[in-house]
Amino acid sequence: MMQHWGCAGDSSTPAPRQEVPTPMGLMDKVRGMFGQHADKIEGGIDKGGDFIDDKTGGKYADQVDKGQDAAKDAVRKLSDTDNP
Repeated sequence: MMQHWGCAGDSSTPAPRQEVPTPMGLMDKVRGMFGQHADKIEGGIDKGGDFIDDKTGGKYADQVDKGQDAAKDAVRKLSDTDNP
C-alpha cells in the first residue's frame, strides 16, 4: 500500500506553517531599516522640503520647516533601537 503525503484530504500530515511577523517583530524590522538609513531618509526629507519651498516660492517655508523637523524627529525616534 502506497502512502501519499500531503495529498488533498490527507489529514495525517499538516501543511507547513509560514511565519507571520508579529506587530513587534515588524516594528523591530522597521527600526532596523530606519537605523541603518536614517541619514539618507533625513536627506530625502530635506530635499522634499526644498522642493516644496521652490515650487511655492518660499510662501510656506515656516510650515515646511516645522514639517521637516517633525519628520526628522520621527525618523530619529524610529531609528533609536534602545527605545522600543
